Amino acid sequence: MGKIERIQVPPEDRERLTRLVRDRKTPQKIVWRAQIVLFAGEGIGAVEVATRVGKSVLTVRRWRRRYAAKGVDGLLKDATRPGGRKPLTASKIKQVVNLTLNEKPPDATPPPASRVPPLPQDHRRTHAAQSRPASHRRHYATHKTPTVQRWLKRHPRFHLHFTPTSGSWLNMVERFFAEITRKRIRRGIFKSVDELKQAIMDYLDNHNGHPKPYVWTKTAAEIFSKVARAKQALESQH
Repeated sequence: MGKIERIQVPPEDRERLTRLVRDRKTPQKIVWRAQIVLFAGEGIGAVEVATRVGKSVLTVRRWRRRYAAKGVDGLLKDATRPGGRKPLTASKIKQVVNLTLNEKPPDATPPPASRVPPLPQDHRRTHAAQSRPASHRRHYATHKTPTVQRWLKRHPRFHLHFTPTSGSWLNMVERFFAEITRKRIRRGIFKSVDELKQAIMDYLDNHNGHPKPYVWTKTAAEIFSKVARAKQALESQH
C-alpha cells in the first residue's frame, strides 16, 4: 500500500475548487491544479493523483505544497521564477566599451561603431554569404566523392559518423566553423578575397598556437536527467 498523503481541505475551499473544475471558462492549468488538491484532500497518494491528472509526481507535490502555503489563491497564479543575471555595473560597462573600441583581440574582430558603416540588408546577406568558408556549406556530400572514398579505403582506421540536420551542433567541425564565423568573419570587413583568406589564416594560426580540445562535460545520464527536470518544470507552469 502506498503512503496516504492527505491534506486538509476546508469545506469552503472544496466548494470553490469544485466550481473551478466544473466551470468551462477555467483555464486547464487551473483545472488540474484544483483536481490535485481535491484528490489529495481525499487521501489519495501522489502517484495515483499524478496518473489521474496526467502530470508528474513532482508536479503533484509542488502544487500540494503551494496550496498548503497559500490556499486556493496560490493555485491561480504561476510560480514565480528566479530573476536573471544581475545587470552590469556602470564601471564594468565602461570597461567593456573601452576594450571593444581600443583593443583588438588576437582571435576575433572587434566591431567599433566608428569603423563599421551600416550596410543595407541585401548587401549584408551578400557579404555574409561571400565571407563563409566554402567547407562550411552543407549538403555538398563531399564524403561521397571518388577522391574521398579512395582516401578512406587507404586509411581504414578512420570512420565517418553522420549526425542528422537537427543535430549538427554535435558535429565538432560545424562547431569550429561556428566559432570562426562568430569571432572573425561575421563582424569583419574584407575588401577582397585575399583579405578574407588572410583573416582566416591568422585566426587558425592563433587558434593552433593555443589549442583547446572540445570536451563534453556532461554524461548522457546527466543530460537526460536535465531534460526530464525541464519537462516537469514546464508542466507545472501550464
